[in-house]
Amino acid sequence: MSYVVSISDPEHVLSREVLQLIEHQEPSWLRELRLLGEAGTSDVFFRGEPVTVRAANADNRQGVEIAINGNADDVSAGAVVIRLADTVGDAVIVHPDVNGEVINDHGGTLHIPDATGSTIAIIGNALGERIEHITGTLLVPASTLGPLGIEELYGQTVALFNQEHIPTETIGNRLAYNLLPTTTDLTGLDCLLTCPVSLFTVTVPVFGGTMLLLDYWLENELDTADVTQRLATSPVIRFDNNVQPALIVGNDEIRLLPPVAKGNNVRIVAVIDEIRRNAAALMSVVQTVCDLEAF
Repeated sequence: MSYVVSISDPEHVLSREVLQLIEHQEPSWLRELRLLGEAGTSDVFFRGEPVTVRAANADNRQGVEIAINGNADDVSAGAVVIRLADTVGDAVIVHPDVNGEVINDHGGTLHIPDATGSTIAIIGNALGERIEHITGTLLVPASTLGPLGIEELYGQTVALFNQEHIPTETIGNRLAYNLLPTTTDLTGLDCLLTCPVSLFTVTVPVFGGTMLLLDYWLENELDTADVTQRLATSPVIRFDNNVQPALIVGNDEIRLLPPVAKGNNVRIVAVIDEIRRNAAALMSVVQTVCDLEAF
């Protein structure tokens, strides 16, 4: 069966990524697509053509069955909302690579944890051991701030070379040839992985690709060969001797350097395209909702 699907805030970087995946995959579950946001927006394109963005009001929500990145108003209008987690509340936290079996339990809203949190959970679950705690550092790119963040990083770089005023309206500080301590949203991670997680987060002057430097502290000791074998069973993990943020952009895999295990510590270096992984997870959950007719 096919359904009426809406995407809210179509100018947001995640919504645009979802649009690209729909365009590429041409999913059978899509009967009608509505873009809901600020009416009159004209620079959103789908299949090479500009798409009219409709006002996010009751009339345009009428008949929508699946609302990607929707909100409580979409639920009230009768849609199943599938969105990135910001607050948990009563929403079901789900990621297709971790706990897809809970999709049927939704009460109108399914929240997907950010790709950073789900990556930490996917690796942790693949290890198959009780984890005492996780520590590490995240190196996040300008793309997490959206298209304006990418544009501003470019503008800052050009301004530095030309000894001009450095724009900081979006990023807040100079990022070009600099590092900025920041925070990361791990909302929902505790629903996927029950252990303490302590991370430092740094925004780095790259345009896309997040690097995760993680230490998993296990209850039991594992050797490197065993860790490698366990991680290799995950269909979304790929080992690579050349792990770079720039090389993961546009890919929804989790790429890992060969892991190193010493005693009860497993050291992981991974890269992800956070935006692409979030969009792919949204698409996968929509597909499962449709397959199960979980409305």
